[in-house]
Amino acid sequence: MGEVVSIKKENKGYNIVDEKVSGVFVENIVAIISDDKIDVLIGEKCDEGIENPLQVSMKDMNEFCLMWLLIFNESVIKEDYLDQPT
Repeated sequence: MGEVVSIKKENKGYNIVDEKVSGVFVENIVAIISDDKIDVLIGEKCDEGIENPLQVSMKDMNEFCLMWLLIFNESVIKEDYLDQPT
């Protein structure tokens, strides 16, 4: 996975590799883009990276996160982009 450098505030932040964001973490949960840039590794954060990572496709992870937000925190999804001129 390469060297992981984190920018964090209050146990949450971004994983930075080669000056690019490669993942996020909150408390002990971490998700990082895999080396092939197609899949996401998600699991519990540990000193070595991710403990027992679950590998999911980027598409599935994005859909999962969107569904989660729509159910539990719909205010973060803004629909005003529909009113923007094209």
